[in-house]
Amino acid sequence: MSEGPKALPHDIDSEMGVLGAMLLNGEVVPLAESVLEADDFYRVSHGVLFDAIRAVYQEAGKCDEVMVRNHLRRIGKLEDVTATMVECMERVPSSANAEHYIDTVRQDAYARRQIGNLQSALADLQGGSQPHEVVASCVEALEAAERAGGDARAAADLIEELEQQMERKARGEVVGLTTPWHGLNRILGPIETGGLVLLAGKQKSGKTCAACQLVNHWLDAGVGCYIASFEMSDLSVMERLMVNRSGASARGVRQGKINRRSEWVKARQELAAHSGTGLFIEDRVPGPDALVSRMRQHARQHDIGVAVVDFVQLVGRMGAGEYLYRALGDLAMRMVTVAKEEGLVVLALSQVTVNKQTGHTSMRESQDLEQACTLALYLMQPSDNGGLEGPKEESPDEVSCIEPRRLRVALSRFSPTGVVNMEFDGDKLRLYEPDSAPTRKRAPVEIKNADGSSELTDEVPF
Repeated sequence: MSEGPKALPHDIDSEMGVLGAMLLNGEVVPLAESVLEADDFYRVSHGVLFDAIRAVYQEAGKCDEVMVRNHLRRIGKLEDVTATMVECMERVPSSANAEHYIDTVRQDAYARRQIGNLQSALADLQGGSQPHEVVASCVEALEAAERAGGDARAAADLIEELEQQMERKARGEVVGLTTPWHGLNRILGPIETGGLVLLAGKQKSGKTCAACQLVNHWLDAGVGCYIASFEMSDLSVMERLMVNRSGASARGVRQGKINRRSEWVKARQELAAHSGTGLFIEDRVPGPDALVSRMRQHARQHDIGVAVVDFVQLVGRMGAGEYLYRALGDLAMRMVTVAKEEGLVVLALSQVTVNKQTGHTSMRESQDLEQACTLALYLMQPSDNGGLEGPKEESPDEVSCIEPRRLRVALSRFSPTGVVNMEFDGDKLRLYEPDSAPTRKRAPVEIKNADGSSELTDEVPF
């Protein structure tokens, strides 16, 4: 925007405070860009620098003075804002007061817009426009500005949308996301967008495999997915997606050998088709602020419908004890906000702990997540206090990779809605319902092909 008259509200020191804090601490960038735009800065050079910092952060997930200088040089604007950037860095010793600076800039920008609306109305009156029309237009502009950033909706609008949704359900249309498991769908119905889904379980309970199975199901339904992995590499996540989709042996893949080759090729083609438009995997998100920013970015730029976080206790190394619980609660509320604003389903994986002395499971780390989520799923193992049967007996020449699981479902905190019995195939990385699960399988064997090569297969007669 052009620099307006000095009478207009502005605070140059606060604008420099915002920019300096963004340059000093990359985690301030998502906070600032969620509230401000370049036009909110009174000085043109400040708006140019704000856009440059934001562009660098969105591209690299981090930013500093050198990276921003290089970006400005590439776009030919370095000379215009070099002095501004130096001044911002000199005036701001830390990012501790970033939120105060951001709020001051936002309020000043709001005041300038209102003054602009009133000045425009005055010019219209002086130009001969009808007074009642000018006043009505001015009031409408002021009310629109008051509503900006708020998400409160009138009861009449909500009732109308609710009835339209009920009509679609009555016609058999799916409103929301289904799952690959019919028993769970019968309990839940479609999972509505705009909420946080918690998938919790102990270590090695199959949480990531269940998430991969859900992602594959949603991709096939045309829903784009973004996966932020804090536990394993992006390559390991893709390996699990491929094994889950193809039905190949996970053990064989880890050894570099593939059974069910035709299914593997088909799975590769299907996932490759999704990669350009609907499947994004990232394993280097630096922290909670960057995570929330990435979700919003992928929702707006790539129209994803699902964001998966695996797993939340590892986001940004949030510490332990009471600090961890508070940090998880804050992260949960921020994920809920993004889900509502962008129309996403956020699937958050959470690892629960086990008391080594008593063997009891503690959900304390997940309690703040449960308070925020719209749906909680707890994947229970045979060793959990759920009355599950132990692993099936094995004969000496057979290896069973099938273990029982129960998926406890809760639609509100500490209020179980139902339980779905399942079986987990640890070699195919899939969860089955009992009526569709293979009850026994032999270990994959190595066979020789006509060309002299060999491969693992479980497709030979028993």
